Amino acid sequence: MRGTDQIGRGRRGATTTMRRATCALFALAMSFRLTGVHAARLGGAATYETTSFKVEYGTDYKIVTTKVTETGMTPKTYVLYKHGTTAPTMHGSTSLSGFPTFAYPVERVAAYVSTAMGYMEQLGLRSKLVLVDAANVHSPCIQYSESRSLITGSTGHWSDTTGIWATDVAAMTPAVEMVLTDEYGTGATGLNGPTGTPMDVEFASSNGGLGMLQRTEQVKFLSLFFDIEADAEAYYNDQVDRWNLQTTAVLQNQARGHIPSGLKCAWVSKSGSTITFSDASYKRELCEAAGLTLHAPTGTYTTTAFHAEVQNVAIIIDETYQFTPSTYTKANLWADFALSDSTAGGLPVLSTSTGRILRLDKHVSDILNGVYNHANPEETHAWFEDPYVHPALVLQDLTRIVYWEGVAGVEPIAAGCPKFFRDMNADENVQVTGGSYDECALWDNARTQKTCLAKELQQRETIEGLYLLAASGVDSIVTVTTFVALAIVAIIAY
Repeated sequence: MRGTDQIGRGRRGATTTMRRATCALFALAMSFRLTGVHAARLGGAATYETTSFKVEYGTDYKIVTTKVTETGMTPKTYVLYKHGTTAPTMHGSTSLSGFPTFAYPVERVAAYVSTAMGYMEQLGLRSKLVLVDAANVHSPCIQYSESRSLITGSTGHWSDTTGIWATDVAAMTPAVEMVLTDEYGTGATGLNGPTGTPMDVEFASSNGGLGMLQRTEQVKFLSLFFDIEADAEAYYNDQVDRWNLQTTAVLQNQARGHIPSGLKCAWVSKSGSTITFSDASYKRELCEAAGLTLHAPTGTYTTTAFHAEVQNVAIIIDETYQFTPSTYTKANLWADFALSDSTAGGLPVLSTSTGRILRLDKHVSDILNGVYNHANPEETHAWFEDPYVHPALVLQDLTRIVYWEGVAGVEPIAAGCPKFFRDMNADENVQVTGGSYDECALWDNARTQKTCLAKELQQRETIEGLYLLAASGVDSIVTVTTFVALAIVAIIAY
C-alpha cells in the first residue's frame, strides 16, 4: 500500500484502516521485543550480503565476514557452528583454521560498547549479557540487572587487553563466550573463548560510513550468533517500512505546500574555540528523510564565522558532548556559540517560527548509574545506545519538532521509550532515568505493550489529516495557512 499512500485523498480512510490492521497483525506476531521464529536463513538463501557483512550458510554452520565501511577497518571472519555439532575446518576449499569460532546460539556475552545494548534488548537477548560497564549504559533495565547482580559490572577503555575489563572477562564463571567490541577496539580483550579461538567480535554499528538504516541492519549481523535471523529480518523490514512511510508523508506535505521545503539542517560540535560541521552518512540520511538538506561545509570556524555560515540554516543539531547534560541549559549553549536574540541580525535558528537548535541529550541516565564504583561518573545518553535500532522513532522525534510541534494528535515520544532531541530554544530539561525496578518496568512495558510503535502510527495518521492544522499560534516552524485555505485544498484533493 505504500505506493498509494496519498495524503488527503478519498481512499485515505481505507488505507489507514488497512495499515492499522496490518500493524496490529504484525505486532501480534512480533511485538516490539521480538520472540518466536528462529533458525531461518537471512534472505532464505545460501549466501546473504549487506553493505557491512556477508554470511555463507553451510550444514549447521555459518561463515560471517565483515566488510570495510570506513577507512582503517580490517575485514573480520567468524565461524559459527551449531551446538552439538563439530566446528567445521573447511568451507569448500577454504581452510577455517585460526578464525574466531563460536558455537551458536551464544549464551554468555560481555559488552563494553553501549551501542550494542539497544540491539541486545530489541532482540530479547538481555539475559545473555553477563558483563557490562553499566556506567556507559543508558538502559534502566541493564542498570537494574547490574544492581540485582543479574549482570556483573566492570569498567575499561578502548583496547583493554591488560586492564580491569579484560581481567574481569577472564575471571567470569561460567566463561564468557563472546565479547562485543567495535571497529575502534573499544573493550577488546585479546582473549580466547571456550573454543580456543579469539572471542572478540567487532560489532561496527556506529560506523561513520553507514547510513541510518544500514546501522539498523546490523541487527541481522548480531542475530547470526544467536540463531534468530528471522526475528532480526522481520524487525528490520518493519523499521524500514515505518521510515519510508514517514518520509513519504513529509515529502507529500511539502509538495502540497502544507509544510515548508528547502530547509537546511546542520550537525555541529564545538571544541575549544572552534566549531566544525559533520557530513556523516547517517546524519545526511536522517535530514533528507525529514525533508531537510544537510549543510556540511569543511574546515573549522570561529563563532563569528559560524554565524555567517548558518545564516540560511533552519535546524542546527549541536552534538558537542556534555558529561552532565542535566546541568547544561540554553544559557550555556548560547554562551558557547556566542548567540543572542540579535546575533548577526537574527539567525533563523534563534526564532521558533523559523528554526530550532537541538541537542542529542534529551534522555540520559543518572550520574550514579550502575553499582560499579567509577572514578569519573557521567550521565550517559540514550543517543549512543538506542537510535541505531530505532530509526523510525528518531525520525518521528525530529519531524515532530521541525514541523508539527504542538499539533493535536502529534505527541512527544511516550514514557518508557528512548527520547533523543532536546529543544534548546525552549530550554527543555533532560529526562533522567535511573536503574530502579519501576523505571525498568516502564521501559519493558513500552515494548511489550507496543506503546512506542503506537505513537509513531498515531503521528502518521495525524499527518494524513494535515489539512486540519488550522490552529493559529502553533509553536512550530510549519507554515500553517488559514483553516479555510487548507479545507479548500482538502476538498479539491477529495
